[in-house]
Order: sequence, then structure tokens, then C-alpha cells
Amino acid sequence: LLAQNLLRLQGATANLANRWRGKLVVVGSSALIGNNLPDRGATPLSRETILVSKHWNVANSLLTGRFVTRSPLAIDLVLIILLGVLAAFLSWRLRVLTASVAVILMATAYLVFGVALYIHTRYWIPLVLPIGGAMLMNYASIITWRAVFEQAERRRVRAVLSTIVS
Repeated sequence: LLAQNLLRLQGATANLANRWRGKLVVVGSSALIGNNLPDRGATPLSRETILVSKHWNVANSLLTGRFVTRSPLAIDLVLIILLGVLAAFLSWRLRVLTASVAVILMATAYLVFGVALYIHTRYWIPLVLPIGGAMLMNYASIITWRAVFEQAERRRVRAVLSTIVS
């Protein structure tokens, strides 16, 4: 490159070869030492990554035409409500241990479905709010309510029966 720049400065442009035609070049620093040289940092994939790789990913999306598509708000809300109602129904109807296993299996199945959908189609559905906000919070609330109020009802029935039956 330096030799070609020297030829260009001397006016010998006919001898210049364009080796970069049709190629994409991303320039960044990968130095390991120095105050202003390293362009490294943490990403979700690694603790130590060359940060210019973010541009590689953008270029790859543009060249391949594969973009991440976010689900609309209506689908997000339907998923949150549907999974919350399903977790509440299971928690209310089943015994505590059976409901626990059912809710954990349902959350795991939804998580696997969401990740597989993203990997294969780049379609992004919410994971945290439907699982954590709807399923687990409904489950915890209903199990707590059942434990507190069923125990209170059990104590009340025992107290009534103890006054009637010796």
C-alpha cells in the first residue's frame, strides 16, 4: 500500500492495481497494549473480543439479507397473557409439586422454542416477561395464596370441629 501511495504521489497512476475492488474492508485496531490502541472489549459472546467485529456482523446482515425481526407488541402481549393464564390455571388446579414441574417444563419448552425460532428465522419473541413476569410470578402468587389461605381455612375447620367433637 505504501509503495502504491508513493507511485500515486509521483503521478504514475497507470501502474496502480486495485486489489480492493469488490471487497469489503473493515479497519480497526487489535493491539494488545497501549493506551489508545486496543479496540477490544466484552461482548455477549466473549470477554475479550475485537470490537470492530460489530461492523462485520452488520455487513454480514446487509450482504446476506438476514435481519432480526422483532415481534409486534400485540404478539408480545398475547404471549404474556396466554402463558400467565396457563401457568395460573396449572397452579390453581394441580397439586403444588405437580404444578411446579408443569410450570418449569412449560417455561423450558417456551425458552427452547424462542431460541430455536431466533436461530432458524431471526424472529425475536420476548423471553423474560412471559417466563419471569407472567408464568413464574403467577405461579408464585397462587402457590403463596393457596398456602396462606388454605392453612388458615384448615386451622378454622379444626377449631370448629374441636369444639363440636371431643
